[in-house]
Amino acid sequence: MQERPEKQFLKDIITGQIAKIQNSGWITIQEPSFVKLIFESFGDEDKKNILNTVLDEPRIISEILETAKIPQTSGYRKVNSLIDTGMLIAQGHVITFDGKKVTKYRSIFENIEINIEKNGVIVKIMPTKEPLENKPTIKARQSKRERYDLSDPL
Repeated sequence: MQERPEKQFLKDIITGQIAKIQNSGWITIQEPSFVKLIFESFGDEDKKNILNTVLDEPRIISEILETAKIPQTSGYRKVNSLIDTGMLIAQGHVITFDGKKVTKYRSIFENIEINIEKNGVIVKIMPTKEPLENKPTIKARQSKRERYDLSDPL
């Protein structure tokens, strides 16, 4: 029986093949497809603003777009892209005035550090420490577009 991709991803992190976990809680991302995903997300000004908006607290999509001052049409598309890749994760709900249950989202990490050095680019992330309702997943754009579950125990 073949192991689920997310469990293999976790093993790769632990063995240092994709990322290196440091005692301080920072994770150094070593897998080029994940580094590329992070660059693409932060290289897009709107996506960067969306991610910065939800670093401190979870928010509903309309609040994210209003706070980040992003138009709704392109904003919803970019938020959904960040959700699809796992950069934004669901955390909690609010009930609207008309009784609808709306999901709040937050970034998968609390902090990110990108350093350009002589031998390449170093990307470090500090994952969120708060409990999450849904397990965070990061989906890199690989040939099989596999989904990796970062919170599933080995």
